[in-house]
Amino acid sequence: MEPGQAWRTRLWTDAKAALRQQLPVETVRRRIARAAELGLDYATYATILDTAGRDPAALILTSNALQLHATHRLPDHIRDKLARLRRIRLIALLNAPLDPIALAPDLPAFDHIFRAPPPHATWAFQREAMQRLPHGLPAAALLLVTAAPFETSWATAGRMGAQLDAARWLAA
Repeated sequence: MEPGQAWRTRLWTDAKAALRQQLPVETVRRRIARAAELGLDYATYATILDTAGRDPAALILTSNALQLHATHRLPDHIRDKLARLRRIRLIALLNAPLDPIALAPDLPAFDHIFRAPPPHATWAFQREAMQRLPHGLPAAALLLVTAAPFETSWATAGRMGAQLDAARWLAA
């Protein structure tokens, strides 16, 4: 470990905590409402704001996060959650053998549907695949929701604002 890293980590943690405590009530209320629009709890949304430095403009959900498997049909609880989302672009990232073109009619809530990189793709391939997702949005405005361990690196490869576990997103 680099000398002084623990101290710098402590200072950074304290500074973030102090900032959160000084927010005006109106700001907190606005953030709680925005978290609800995104289907998130306030603590998760505040963490995303702290990490990305901005509000998410697009939610990217992997086929594993959507629990979209052999049936090629979204489970009802996920369909209901997607229907409640407001003011956010939705992007689906489908793992093979799911076909984005064939499934597009079954996923009407999504603005865009893409093929996901293979599970053991090279870093360069992952980066290239993730960089085509934003459609004019800054990468920091993208929130990737994943369910499989191999998917978590995609957020880093695409320099996305944040990565969130599907279980946490579904629990909110």
